[in-house]
Amino acid sequence: MEILSASGEEMFQPGIDARIEKLTAWYHARGFFSMRVDSVCVPESDGEPLQIWIDEGPVYRFGTVRQIVNGGPAPAWLRTREDLRSGEAVSSGRMNRYFESLLNRLENSGYPLAKITLSPLAIEEKEGLLGMTLHIETGPIVHLASVRVKGNKLTRSAVVIRESRLKIGVPYSGDVIRGVRQRVQRLGIFQEVREPEVLFHKNEAHVILIVEEGNSNTADGVLGYQPAKDEQAKGVITGTLHIQMKNLLGTGRFLEAFWEKKDELSQSMRFGYEEPWMLGLPLFAGGEFQQDIRDSTYLEREWNVHIKAMPWPALSIRLGGGKKSVLPDSTGRIYYGLEELREWRLHAGLNYNTLDDPYNPSGGVEYHTLWTWGRRKPGGPENESQSGQVRHVVIDVKAVFPAFRGQVIYAGLHGEEISAGRYPGISDQIRFGGTRSVRGYREEEFRGTLVSWLNLEYRFLTARQSRFFLFLDGGYFQRREEDWIRRAVWGAGFGIRLGTRIGVLGVDYGLGQGDGILEGKVHVRLTNRF
Repeated sequence: MEILSASGEEMFQPGIDARIEKLTAWYHARGFFSMRVDSVCVPESDGEPLQIWIDEGPVYRFGTVRQIVNGGPAPAWLRTREDLRSGEAVSSGRMNRYFESLLNRLENSGYPLAKITLSPLAIEEKEGLLGMTLHIETGPIVHLASVRVKGNKLTRSAVVIRESRLKIGVPYSGDVIRGVRQRVQRLGIFQEVREPEVLFHKNEAHVILIVEEGNSNTADGVLGYQPAKDEQAKGVITGTLHIQMKNLLGTGRFLEAFWEKKDELSQSMRFGYEEPWMLGLPLFAGGEFQQDIRDSTYLEREWNVHIKAMPWPALSIRLGGGKKSVLPDSTGRIYYGLEELREWRLHAGLNYNTLDDPYNPSGGVEYHTLWTWGRRKPGGPENESQSGQVRHVVIDVKAVFPAFRGQVIYAGLHGEEISAGRYPGISDQIRFGGTRSVRGYREEEFRGTLVSWLNLEYRFLTARQSRFFLFLDGGYFQRREEDWIRRAVWGAGFGIRLGTRIGVLGVDYGLGQGDGILEGKVHVRLTNRF
């Protein structure tokens, strides 16, 4: 390890003295307080090294560490996990962590103006111990007196303040203040959220939240092309339109409308609404209606209502219920053996999200799970044998890991299982494949009662809303008919998201197993914010 080097003019006495001081400081920072320089040999020519003989001496250890708080003994709440322990080796890094932990504990306990003064160190050379006495002046306890919002034009100030989770009258906490930016940014309705400004006056803290209003509503359109399955068939144009209003009338209310054409015979639509912060508490209530036309042979209708609690900004718990109906036509009855069914449901869900940006995260994790229990009844008494219980479990995990500067690794794992009797019908099975699951395949090309897929992406983050990425997707499904059907599939390709004046333009190109280079699936996406 090179601690110091010298050459040229640095070989003269002033340069040598400076290097010796640097060397001494290096040893002192590592607990060698008895280190001394025995002799120095200055070379006679430029090609020879400077030689310094030293005596390191013993490594000192911490002895007695005293805390005097406001002239008296230290309270128990001031203890931290970084407290110095008698007999522990001395190092400047260890001392810095200790002082930092003390200041953080004071700041998070309502004393952001506290000061720490270190008395001269007590060095006991014979025992090799270092004693310290810290004089801590906490200052007055500071309470949060006011919260103001600047920069909001459409969004009401109350919406920003409630999402910040700052409460007037409580003792000041630095950790709470430092978490405000991420909590407000997670709303996804602002172009920029700055770090809060804090002004102290006597025993009061006044916080200013500065935001830059953005276009909080999005219209996400996807246009896809699926090549023909054989020479006689034609390629299919698919499409999706997803409109989300995340800040309806500046109140934080959520409204969405979704439509998708999956192939020439299937389409889906969905409408949803959510009311935030009911009764001034972090409680959200909402509902949605969804209808799917499957292969022009049967129709699925589903409505759900829910209530969601967010005890912490990153955690939400959801409870709800609803009804699902399956309405087959004559073709569905003949070819798939479908009958009219009604199913009442209860569901419970959990979501944990620490992703630092909703659109282009550079770090964090998201976990989501949903359990559904249902009771099914057929449309007529002649099909009473199809009555029974239905269980459905969904698990989603997403994680973003920093790699190099401006580069991240994204990993997403999805698992889903449904239990609806010994031979679940086609209307019960889970469909996947395509742009939102395993890319390189047709939309909802695969189905099963147990499915899972993995998405891996290596992303190059070029701007806040822009990135280029390579992806590798894998999926697995199984279902039981006369025999078990099990299969694993893989897809790979590349994609781009480019922020423009008209929105975020995205293009994905994926190849499935056995596809030639020109047989891939193309998806073009435009996400416009208004």
